[in-house]
Amino acid sequence: MKLFNKHKAETLSQAKSLYAKGHFKKALSACKDLINKNPNDFEAYNLLGDIHYKMGNKSKAIEVYRNLAEKLEEDKFTERAIAVTRKIIRFFPDQLDLYRKISKLYSKKGLLAEHVNVLYELSNIYEERGEKDKAVDILKEIAEYNRSNAENYYNIILKFDKYGKQQEVNRFIYHAFELADKYNKEQLINNLVDTAIKNDCDLTNCIKFIIPYYKDTDEHKELFSKYGKNYLHENFDESFFSDFVEFLDYDDDPEFFEEIKDKYNHIAIYNYLLQYTINHRSYDETVKLLEEIADLPKYNFDNSVMNIIEKNYSSLDNTEILDAMAIISEKCEDRDTIINLYKHLKDIYNQRGDNERADNLEQFISDLEKTGFNHTNDFEVDEEDVTQSDDVKDFGDLLEQTSFEDMGEKSENLLDSIDVDLQEEMEDEDIFGLELNNTDIGESTEKDSEEEDSDLDIEFDLNDLDSGRNSGDEDESGFDNESAESLDNISGLEHNEQSYSDKQTSETEKNDEESESLDELEDFDLNEMNEGNIFSETPVEQESEDSNVEAASESKETKIEKIKQLIDRNDFDTAHSALDELLQNYPDDEEIKNLATELILFSEEGESEEVIEEKSEDINSLTSEFKDVAKSIRESINEMIDPGDYETHYNMAMAYMEMELYDDAITELKKSATSNKRYESLYLMAECYKLLGNYDQSINIHKLIVVDYSDKERMLNSLYEIAHIYEISGNAPVALNYYKKVFFLDESFRDVKAKIDNPDSLGSSPSSETKVDSSDDNNLKEKKKISYL
Repeated sequence: MKLFNKHKAETLSQAKSLYAKGHFKKALSACKDLINKNPNDFEAYNLLGDIHYKMGNKSKAIEVYRNLAEKLEEDKFTERAIAVTRKIIRFFPDQLDLYRKISKLYSKKGLLAEHVNVLYELSNIYEERGEKDKAVDILKEIAEYNRSNAENYYNIILKFDKYGKQQEVNRFIYHAFELADKYNKEQLINNLVDTAIKNDCDLTNCIKFIIPYYKDTDEHKELFSKYGKNYLHENFDESFFSDFVEFLDYDDDPEFFEEIKDKYNHIAIYNYLLQYTINHRSYDETVKLLEEIADLPKYNFDNSVMNIIEKNYSSLDNTEILDAMAIISEKCEDRDTIINLYKHLKDIYNQRGDNERADNLEQFISDLEKTGFNHTNDFEVDEEDVTQSDDVKDFGDLLEQTSFEDMGEKSENLLDSIDVDLQEEMEDEDIFGLELNNTDIGESTEKDSEEEDSDLDIEFDLNDLDSGRNSGDEDESGFDNESAESLDNISGLEHNEQSYSDKQTSETEKNDEESESLDELEDFDLNEMNEGNIFSETPVEQESEDSNVEAASESKETKIEKIKQLIDRNDFDTAHSALDELLQNYPDDEEIKNLATELILFSEEGESEEVIEEKSEDINSLTSEFKDVAKSIRESINEMIDPGDYETHYNMAMAYMEMELYDDAITELKKSATSNKRYESLYLMAECYKLLGNYDQSINIHKLIVVDYSDKERMLNSLYEIAHIYEISGNAPVALNYYKKVFFLDESFRDVKAKIDNPDSLGSSPSSETKVDSSDDNNLKEKKKISYL
């Protein structure tokens, strides 16, 4: 479709003028003539629909708009097709099929949020009409389109609840809980629980998401217990179990705990029951549980049981329990706990007067502390070993069957084994940090000689580099001195002929020096290093070097204060240089950006001191006023951040502006204002507010532009627009004040000189001024449309 034709501009302008004056029949005739000459004229068709709408020809207007939307969609002008369809819906809300059409167009552009919102609109319309089944169907469709939004699911569930659709609530409640838990939305979980209970939902699979709700309330505890047990019967969840036992005690339902223990044989269940029986002094049950834990297969066992053993063994005097705990400790290869357990057992036997067992234990503990014990690999034992362990369950029996001679022989064998292991480890690696190896002294001497040669080579290379320092730039002197010093430190570790212990100390000093050298090198210019200039050396004035060091050590706040002092002294060039450096280091700092704005407004060359002083006072109050406004506008825009395609939102805004749907355009521009089209979005947003007659908001956005952008042309444009808006709104004194601000910055900007020279003409006839502005806006709109295409 050929949307624009420069040869018909005059005729179309005449048709629009007739339409604006209310001469609809003449405008209709002129518009039809345009369409006959160019059947694919977008603007003429749009105007034709507007004329029929104003004349009350509803069916004709709908037909024209629908045909236009179809042609635009066929020609891939999707944004314009959406804008025209939205216009039809705005004028004729009863055209329900168009909601489906526009939702598909949004989906085609990837605008999922807009797509869903249109369907919500349609669902609400069906609800208002009493057609609940159709409203429910739309809600199901929304749920399928957007499966990652917890609030969206909750809103749908609320609708189902409102319509009395319990089955649908049950169907969607699980996914809503899952999303709310995923994104840590505790309040939403609470709301979902209330809705689920109201609709008698089965919460068995949802119960794992509801724990925060029951931690905050005492209500519905019986339901939590019911669904919690159902859930654990179906699938054991260790994390949920640890939370669940805070609400359900073993005494409340012993049968349940025994059932899941026998079903899952999970260590977490055993740990809970073990601690419970110890606390309640059910020692027969404790021994039984410990024996079952010791017999658990590897895939069901882990060392977490040691936490309970370590916590409780010292308070127990039941030797049967302590023996069982020792067996589990050996299975966990926890040598320290085994020794402590045996010491505790020894003390118990001493207290009971069983000196023989106590002495046997003391000898065993002594040997164990010296030699350690042999571990089984990964708890895997032969069936014969298992049988043997079953025969000897009590540690006292084990002591009686073991003579001191056997223990001495075992101890000696263990020491021999450890001695052999140490020799093998020393052959393979330097386990004591003494740089030992399995080479003879001659090989070691040869290796030391090679290391010395390597050190000599390093020193030789560095000396070669040092000899070429006289051919560098002046600015690199400080760098070269530091780098040469650091490299000299590295090469100064040559000819090291100390003993092994001295060598270790030397290596530590060397690492410290190298670390300091690297710290010094971090501040150097990488570009200079890449260019091969890091070893060049030229004389530099001491004063300049001191200045650089001082500047580097200054804090950001100190530099900002100095820049402000430079501005007060009208030393703008120096202030510019200092501010440029700050902007490079802190590009997102709001205080620095605001300071840059002030500096650009101040630094106009060739002005007298009086003008500069007047400008300084004027702009200071201006920027102070603008900062609070800018903050509130930014917050408003940040609320509209959308993960969708920013370019698409910007294009949609342009299409809405062409359809004169300025509210819709503003919504889209807020979304695109966080992209690389931020400035364009802000400027057009201000234009939309101006066209809607919301002058205050338009002015505020232009103030935001002045604060946020350091580009002089953009600031001048916005300051001029602020003045112009005050002028067309009839506030001539304020308008003149802003025109003067622009004039101070640039005397030749637009027609600002004429405005100041003729202040009486400002606001003399606001209506005519507005018309002129409207004409200017139309011309600007033409340019924007052409640029957009």
